[in-house]
Amino acid sequence: VEVQLNSLRKETQDYTHRCEEEARNMMDEVKKEAHDMNIVEREAAEILKTSKLKLREVTKQTEEETQKCACELIAIIDSVSKYKEHVQSKITEMNQDVSDTAAMLSDIHKGSLQSQYSFLFDSSQRSESTEASKVYQLQ
Repeated sequence: VEVQLNSLRKETQDYTHRCEEEARNMMDEVKKEAHDMNIVEREAAEILKTSKLKLREVTKQTEEETQKCACELIAIIDSVSKYKEHVQSKITEMNQDVSDTAAMLSDIHKGSLQSQYSFLFDSSQRSESTEASKVYQLQ
């Protein structure tokens, strides 16, 4: 009985020792995984911080570029507007020149017709002036 009891104690001690060893190994694994997890968390935090800084910088650059483009666009619109006014002024000036030229050509043509057909104009003017003097005399 004592031998069996000793044997049972030894088995219990061996079993307890194996369980303690297994528990230590499990604890070591948990500690190692916790350590690895901390490293991953720190790396993720660093990546997040770097990404936020890059995002701020890119956002700032984009805003500056947008502002610059907006200023350029306003300058182009202003330039186009001024050019449009200039073109409209030139068109108005050209229209006036065309009207003046047409009036001048009309006057030249009338003068040409008067010189070609002056005998008709002279006789009609004489008859008009004769009629006018008759009317004047009657009054």
